Amino acid sequence: MPFVSLTIVFALIVILSFSVHYFISKRGIRYLNYLLGLFLFARFTQIAVFLLIDNELIIYVPILLKLFCPLYYVAPGFIYLYTVGIVNNQKKLRKIDYLHFLPGLVSFIDDLPWYFSHSINWDAITLELIKTKNIAIVANTGLFPSEVYLYFRPILLTIYLILSFWVLFKSQLNKNKNGGTTKRIWLLGGLSTIASFHILNIVTVYFRAKGSFFDEDQNIYLWVFGIGLLIFLSILLLLVHNPKILYGYILVSIGEKYKRVELIDKKELTPSARKNSDTEIEMVSCIQNYMIHEKPFLNSAYRVMDLASSFQIPIHQCSGLINKHIGKNFNDWVNNYRIEHFIKTYPLKSQKITIDAIAFESGFMSMTTFYRAFKKETGKMPLQYFSD
Repeated sequence: MPFVSLTIVFALIVILSFSVHYFISKRGIRYLNYLLGLFLFARFTQIAVFLLIDNELIIYVPILLKLFCPLYYVAPGFIYLYTVGIVNNQKKLRKIDYLHFLPGLVSFIDDLPWYFSHSINWDAITLELIKTKNIAIVANTGLFPSEVYLYFRPILLTIYLILSFWVLFKSQLNKNKNGGTTKRIWLLGGLSTIASFHILNIVTVYFRAKGSFFDEDQNIYLWVFGIGLLIFLSILLLLVHNPKILYGYILVSIGEKYKRVELIDKKELTPSARKNSDTEIEMVSCIQNYMIHEKPFLNSAYRVMDLASSFQIPIHQCSGLINKHIGKNFNDWVNNYRIEHFIKTYPLKSQKITIDAIAFESGFMSMTTFYRAFKKETGKMPLQYFSD
């Protein structure tokens, strides 16, 4: 048991670390990061409570038995919303998405009597819980029957997992050759992992209720622990063979947001670029998406070393990727974004400010550079371009 408990503590530290990482990360889509971070935090608190019960420590912090219950009931919805967000490039909640918070609201209302009631003897409950390890004792303290707590939450997560798998398979991400495979592996692996641990949790709760989970003769807890460890090792194996998942979705180092649009078009690549690996192509896609979302080209002093620093790659590698896959040097490539920004902005601001001011706002340092770049990209001068 001590070894099992220490392993679970290590797992809790890992889960909490990733949860905090998603909350504080400034890269990627914040909305999706928060959804995944909240789900991981919910799992962290659930596992922590069971660990405290098994080690007879819950008597010191009985408040944890119900403090996070509302979060447990909205966590399944977070997985569905995260899957939909990845598949549909969604960056914020829609009005209809707030319906997924209803189970948590109902749970909070159910917990109100516990927050203010003096009739519940929590010392007796925790002592009985330590003795029997049966969580149903706590479930009897709410407005609803204990069966609602014991069965509704597993059923809720099961429904959301089915819906998430349905969204994933319906999206047919595997047909998208530019990063779609990575997204599909990430979602499929993540959902499969959650489903596997969900099944283990159902088995655990069932045998806890029967009082045989820690039976030394049956060693059920060792089987559950062993299967859980095997699933964890399988996840590590998946990450070893798919490092783009680790750095693109778990650590969010490249920026999840920049992996969504996948703009690069292989038809527009130079002949030599078509022969390169998908890893390089995906990196160029990430860089393109970074330019569109963050618009660093609006800074007239923006240089290749700034771009390389953003992606933590050597300057020569960054410049080489652009030359090889886009077929342009860095300055011409950046000026192309500036020209596109100018073309979008000019009709909106031409009546208020001069063409020079709009050019400078678009990131150009001089009008000479602007006119030369505009002519090179469009084949016309600005006034001629907009008059045609």
